[in-house]
Amino acid sequence: MPEPVVDQPVVDPAVEAPTSTRIPWHGISVGLGVAFGLMVLAFAVYAVTLHPLGGEVRRGDAVNPGQVVYGTDVTSAPVEAPRPQPPQPVPPGLRTWSLANAGSGSLFALGAADCSDDVCPVLLRSSDDGTSWNAVQTFADADTSSARGDFVPSVQPDRSITQTRFLDPQRGYVFGGDLWLTRDRGQTFTRMPHVGQTILDVAVDAARGRVAVLSSDGCVQGTCTGPIYLSLIKPSDNAVSGVTASLVPTIAVSAGSLVLSEGQVFVQLGGSPTGPFDAYSIKGSSFAPMKGPTACRGTGIGALTGVTGSKGMYAVCAPTAVGDRTSYTVIHSTDGGASWSVASVGALVLPAIGQVSLAAPDPLVLVAASGGPRGDVGFVPKGYAALVRSDNGGRGFAAPKTPPTSATGFDDVISAGNSTLYAIPRTASGYWTSDDDGTTWRYVDPAVEER
Repeated sequence: MPEPVVDQPVVDPAVEAPTSTRIPWHGISVGLGVAFGLMVLAFAVYAVTLHPLGGEVRRGDAVNPGQVVYGTDVTSAPVEAPRPQPPQPVPPGLRTWSLANAGSGSLFALGAADCSDDVCPVLLRSSDDGTSWNAVQTFADADTSSARGDFVPSVQPDRSITQTRFLDPQRGYVFGGDLWLTRDRGQTFTRMPHVGQTILDVAVDAARGRVAVLSSDGCVQGTCTGPIYLSLIKPSDNAVSGVTASLVPTIAVSAGSLVLSEGQVFVQLGGSPTGPFDAYSIKGSSFAPMKGPTACRGTGIGALTGVTGSKGMYAVCAPTAVGDRTSYTVIHSTDGGASWSVASVGALVLPAIGQVSLAAPDPLVLVAASGGPRGDVGFVPKGYAALVRSDNGGRGFAAPKTPPTSATGFDDVISAGNSTLYAIPRTASGYWTSDDDGTTWRYVDPAVEER
């Protein structure tokens, strides 16, 4: 929000100077009194404009560089709730940003479509596992000022919507800087008041009936410098009103992500698409820093994922640039990140185009991709794969038999909790999916109905 504008004092027209040499003390006193009164009034107007209810700095106030805006009672400005909309055909040219598998053959995708002279987030729904799609909600009132073209930063303005998560075919969330809830398959949405200025990530655990929300304060122009808040809520909650754990980060955060694995909650914070990175496990009400083994050479954990159905975890660290590629050390844990062993050093090599994302649908299968998170970070060099796969616990990697392709890499690779995987390209209208642990892939364009 810009600095409040204070009206300038009105300058009276020039008048002829008095001819008397006597000093008019009475007139000067009156003039000084009037001027002082106007100055006090102007200051009062400024103060009321900046802090209408008194107190400390609030979200939206102008702050000094580096100043942190604290507080867990701030929410984004209220906006009009989207009205129920009948299912519509998928808008032409829609660009997929996010995908959620809700179970029972239901998929939801959130993307951007042309909307008058702007772009609008649009939620799509499929009830037949991606064979056919409909647009079920258009968020015309969302702020897309930082979500244009191919570059969609993770930290978004307060009224933005760029991501979706679903617990089941009925209940789900859309979020960006803002947070909205649906309980009727995306037909209607209710805005959820939340702690923190900006929503960074949402993760759902349908089996345990809980939702994790990651938010932050002091967010502007794609980064957050204020505290990070982790809130655990129930699917029945209509607001995010409490804080489970909080942290004042050591870096300006440009991306924050959540990993839920076998009842444990993990948080990863990134200073940029290529680091530095900090990873934490939530212990009670605390962010407990996670450290890799000696082979990580003191670097932070650059990507983190749980292994479906176990306490196993995979992560990468120690990135080493080699021309237009980067090699990584792959580490593995069997006790929920309490201890780590080295799976390989340098076996994982990916194009140097942003952050790595991981998915592990099986204890021995690890899929890794580069290109995220939605940053403007370059193109895949010719002859290289932006997504590779290991079937021996991260010791060796190779391109899949029928690899997914994307000229600019992948925003994310997602496990559906079984042998199904999804890879979200950064600049395409559709997505890639695999039903065999990432061995073979096929492209799905929601705008084109499969036959």
